[in-house]
Order: sequence, then C-alpha cells, then structure tokens
Amino acid sequence: LIDASLPPGLLQGVVQSLSFLRRYKHIWCLDLVQAFLQVEIDLREDQGCLGFWWNQQAFCFTRCCFGVPDSPFALADSLLDLMSPFPTANYRLLMDDIQLGSDSPVVLMQLREGLNSRLQCRLMSTNPKKDLSTLPETSTPGSHPLLGLLWRSDDDLLIVGSRLRHKASECTSLRKLKGFANCLFDPLGWFLEWSMRLRLLCRAARANANSETGHLQPADVKALTAWEEHFRAQERSVPRLLRSENETHPSSLCLLTDSSDLAGAGVLYTLHGRRLLGHGYIHAVQGLNRRTAPKFELDTLATAMDWVCDYLSEVQDHSPTSSLLVLTDSTISISRLRQYTPVVAYSSEELVTIRRIIRIKNAIHRLQQA
Repeated sequence: LIDASLPPGLLQGVVQSLSFLRRYKHIWCLDLVQAFLQVEIDLREDQGCLGFWWNQQAFCFTRCCFGVPDSPFALADSLLDLMSPFPTANYRLLMDDIQLGSDSPVVLMQLREGLNSRLQCRLMSTNPKKDLSTLPETSTPGSHPLLGLLWRSDDDLLIVGSRLRHKASECTSLRKLKGFANCLFDPLGWFLEWSMRLRLLCRAARANANSETGHLQPADVKALTAWEEHFRAQERSVPRLLRSENETHPSSLCLLTDSSDLAGAGVLYTLHGRRLLGHGYIHAVQGLNRRTAPKFELDTLATAMDWVCDYLSEVQDHSPTSSLLVLTDSTISISRLRQYTPVVAYSSEELVTIRRIIRIKNAIHRLQQA
C-alpha cells in the first residue's frame, strides 16, 4: 500500500503512529468495531465504481464490506472526514485505529468527547475492551497489546516482544530458520543492534546450509543459540514518553550513520540520548571483489538522509525540528556538498558517487524547506 495516489490515512503506518504516541504525555487509543462494514456509499457515481455483473444482472455495493478492493480507500476517506474538525497534531490514523494525544488531560478528554459525538452521528462505535488511555480514571493496570508491541500502563513502558516460533537449538533446517528469523518485531529500531546481528547470522547459516538437504551446520546453530540466550537476558523495554518535561533543546536531533563491509545503519537520537528511529542495511555479498567499508559509508549516509527527511516531514505538526546534527565518518565533507556537483561521470564508480551526493543535497534542501 505504498503509492502516491493513496489517501493520507493509508500512507500512515506503525512507525508514524508509535512516534506520535511517544510525543504526548497523555494518549488515548481507540479501535473501531467492524469499521470496514460501516462505510456507507451514498453517491450513485461512487456506487457505480463498485459495480459487478452476475447472473445476467448488474449489481453495485451501497456499503463497503471487508474484502472489497476499494474498502480501505473508502474507510480512509471517511475517517479523514470524521477527524477534519480536530488539529492534525493531536491525532493519527492507522486503518481502523485512531490515536489521540495531548499534553493536557483536559484537552484529551475534549478530543475524546468530540470524537464520540461524531462517531455516534455516523453510527460507528469503538471497542471498549481495546481502549487504551494514560488518564488515571480510565487506565487499566497491566500489559496491553499496542500496535505490535506491549504497553505496560503501571510504569508507562513500551516492550518489544519476541515471537519465537522455534527455539534456536531446534533450528536445524532452512524451513525452521525462516520462522526464527522473523521473531523480532522492532519497527522503530530500538534494538537495531540485536536484529542486525540476527540477520547476519541467518545469512551466514543460509550460505553454509547443505544444498541438498537444507540442514544447517552445527556451528551456525550454536551461534543462533548464543544470540537467543543473550537476547532473552536483555531488557526489552523503553519509556513510552520520549522527552522529559524539563528537557532542553527538544527541537534538535542527532543522526548517526556508520557502515562496514557487511552492514550499515543510521540511528536518529534526541540530544539527550533517547533513540527515535533506526534502520539497518545488510550489504549484498559480491564475491571476491567485495567493496570496502569506506565505499559503503556514502551509500548509508544517502539512504539515512532519505528516510530521516520523510520521518521529520511526517512529525512536523506535533514535533517540529529546528536543527539536525549529522555524525558520519563518510569521506564526504561539508565543503564538498557546497561545491558544484559535476553532471558528467567518467566511470561507473564516479557516477554512483555523484548520485549519492545529489541525494544528500536534495535531502538537505528538503529539510531546509520544511
């Protein structure tokens, strides 16, 4: 569902919603009941777009049902219209989930009451069992599922869970390795180092596996078991609230990028050391003539600048950024970025370098215009 023609409600994902929930002191998460079944299609021209021919007769849908290709589009448009009176800085949409947020409990209650009245007018309702709120009078103690993570309301922590389909010691084949490799759901990259290590171990295990039977080598199984033991002992919770009340320089962020000949990563931090977002990249193995780490540094920096621009643009309404400090050991320098970029390359390597520099310059321009 990544397409420029999609409604804004479909362009938002788990990363955007989780970042929003970490911004505000008070949040309220709601889940609509049978949202796809409650989208009415009033206009005749819209009904005609969902028409079909069956048994020598023409039919058209007057209500969008789950499974109809246009149902997510109609739902997104309906929810955007539903939320139109509210400031975009105070809500996010993720399909049939609505997240409200504010630093003031009074404002949050007003948002909730206003949303309730608009939902009733549309004959839509929320599932009270899935309602989550940080307000003392509505909060439920214990751990609750939240967008693929666990939220512990007692101490306001977000916990990254692991769904181990197989124990590492039992991953003796490529089939079981596939299930084990997808055990860690960490959309914001809070534990990027662990997931990158797992990806490298899994790639090595696949490369060393028996081509005929698909069985893994004992040394690779041992390495996966050691990773699992260390990961289970790791504390996997982070504070939900990103910034403290008296934190200085809240609109300044820091981006760190680094790369080796095997992998690269970019991590976005606050100036007080809280991690916002991180992405890692496994470099393709290119035989004996593998590229060296310095040649990957520029690739990692250009890629990181791209997703940082997208991220900062998305959170601009509730978390505006005034300055971005980029720390990298890439061979590129500020003076080189200020110089004129040649438009002609005399080798494939020079062409790649020019393209990366242009991407970085474009990213800097986007940040300055935001």
